[in-house]
Parts: sequence; C-alpha cells; structure tokens
Amino acid sequence: ISGFCLQSSLDPVIYLNNATSFTRQCFTLMHELCHLLMATSGVCAVDLTYSQNLPIKDRKLEESCDAFAAEVLVPSSIFSAQNFDEEDIDAIRSVAKRFKVSPAVISRKLFDDGRIGKSRLQTLFQEFFTDNWRQSTGTEKAGGDYYNTQLQYISKEYLQKGRKKHARGELSDQSFADYLGVKVSSLTGLESRLSSRRGVA
Repeated sequence: ISGFCLQSSLDPVIYLNNATSFTRQCFTLMHELCHLLMATSGVCAVDLTYSQNLPIKDRKLEESCDAFAAEVLVPSSIFSAQNFDEEDIDAIRSVAKRFKVSPAVISRKLFDDGRIGKSRLQTLFQEFFTDNWRQSTGTEKAGGDYYNTQLQYISKEYLQKGRKKHARGELSDQSFADYLGVKVSSLTGLESRLSSRRGVA
C-alpha cells in the first residue's frame, strides 16, 4: 500500500509509506484527505487491481478520492490548456515534471478529461508503475543514519515533554524508551543528536 487513513472525530490519522516516491506520497496524502473529508477510512494501494476487486460502492469511493487528488495536484482549469500527444510517453513525463507530479497523475487527468479510455489508462499505469517507488541515487549510506531517522518520526514537542519528565524522574529509562519506540541503549545517542541540533531546548 502507499498509505491509509483512519477516520475519527477526535484524532484522524493519515499514514504514508515513505518507500514510495515523493510524488506518490503527495497523491496518497490528497487521496486520504478526501476519505477523511467524506468521513470514511480508507487504503490507497499502489496496485490497480486492488480497487477493481472492491464492491461497486467502495470502488466508486476510491475513484472519487483518486479524482479529487488528481484535481488538487493538477487543476483542470490549468491542465486543459496543455497541448501534447497523449500517446507519447515522453510527452506525458514532460508534463508531469512541469506539474511536479507522477506521470500516473497526468494519465489519470487524461482519463478524467475523456482524452483516453480505461484500457489506455491501465496500460499507462503499468508503464509508470516503477515511478511509484523512491529510487536510490547511489550516494546514500546504507540504512541511513538511525538517530536522524528516529528524530524525523518523533515530534519535537513530544520529545521535549518526554525529556523533561525523564529528567525529573517521572519516567524511567525503559518507560521513556517505550514511549519513543526505541531501545534503552538508543536513548544516549538520541539525546546527543538532539542536543547538537539548533533551537532545541
């Protein structure tokens, strides 16, 4: 999956799979936002066959969320002025770059505008399937930096509150580590990395 959302009147949640490309994450975010605006939970799958096997009502909901996401990212009022050959793969990629979206989104817009049919849309989705995933540049360190990664996923405010409670003795090492979702042995490294960042008390 590329993401999902959980509807709640108190704390709605949107989850994004960060193994997908940034353009895919933007599309998924808008797709899941549409679910929440319609007060429903949902799953956004990368594989097209997922929605094809859903009951008609659910399939129509997924298609509505797809159309919403495509419209937010590529407004029809602007897209309609784009003149290009919809049969030309390179042209579709070029327009996608212009809008900073994936070629699959441009394919979706072509379908929504009636410029291509369903079978052509599915062919294009297959053509652009690998664009859904983040590509390695070959310059990253294997596995990345553990502490930086953890700090990306933990909000600064949450971490600061936890640190204060831990410093006052209200949280044991184990409890603090559990709240952060890390091992006790990682606390020192996280503290050190956090202290080296500017603007963090």
